[in-house]
Amino acid sequence: MLASLYAHEIFHAWNVKRMRPAEMVPYRYDRPQPTALLWISEGITDYYADLAEVRSGLTTPDQFYATTTGKIEEVASAPAVALEDASLSAWVKPVDGTDDTYYPKGSLAGLLLDIMIRDASDNRRSLDTVMREMYASSWKRSRGFTNEEWWQAVSRAAGGRSFAEFEKRYVDGRDEFPWDSVLPLGGLACWWSERCCRILEYRARRMGRDVV
Repeated sequence: MLASLYAHEIFHAWNVKRMRPAEMVPYRYDRPQPTALLWISEGITDYYADLAEVRSGLTTPDQFYATTTGKIEEVASAPAVALEDASLSAWVKPVDGTDDTYYPKGSLAGLLLDIMIRDASDNRRSLDTVMREMYASSWKRSRGFTNEEWWQAVSRAAGGRSFAEFEKRYVDGRDEFPWDSVLPLGGLACWWSERCCRILEYRARRMGRDVV
């Protein structure tokens, strides 16, 4: 747990401390700075914290999958909320059970985008490509990035593939993430059991190609 927290906060030195949404440039400490992109600033940071642990050897791929499982179950047990709405409502601390949902759900969105980019580029590019481009085009130019610029970078990394439907359904909308269609693209498979919160257990296994 402590290593995960450290990894998350260290990644913030890059994502948020430097690279951040346009609404948060410049930083203001005398008033809120709401942004619909907090799921990128916090959720994708959380995804990279998990990746940093497994890439460095602190955790194993199986532990990464177990952590991802926990996030899936956490999101499934919470009320449905769009990532953009969860990001904006962070500033008013909702009491409907969606508080901080942008962390686990944003992390899971990062995983899905990573897999989809890798699949579209035959593993030549990834979410890493997007993050590097956003850093160079925003922080290096003393500016923040916009929602449009984010999705344009994602599309370029995926060879021009459109992510408009993904954004509409899973980021701006409340549809359940497309696990059954996206996970196999990364060599993963999942099993579901239904009870109470819909998900009793989720397992992921490698099927020939690593994602982490």
